[in-house]
Amino acid sequence: MTTLATFACSLTLAACFLACVPRHRTWFTPLGAGTLYAYLLHGFLAQTAEHEGWYGGV
Repeated sequence: MTTLATFACSLTLAACFLACVPRHRTWFTPLGAGTLYAYLLHGFLAQTAEHEGWYGGV
């Protein structure tokens, strides 16, 4: 039952987020497109840093 409730909440939140996304291009559309790559790829840098021990004792 908890899994179903969590799934329903996730679906509702995703629908709310998509309702806030503009349908047409705005002046900040290129900014979002440019930062999307950094957002999606920063995980690889963070995992590499953790694997190599760059965090220094964490």
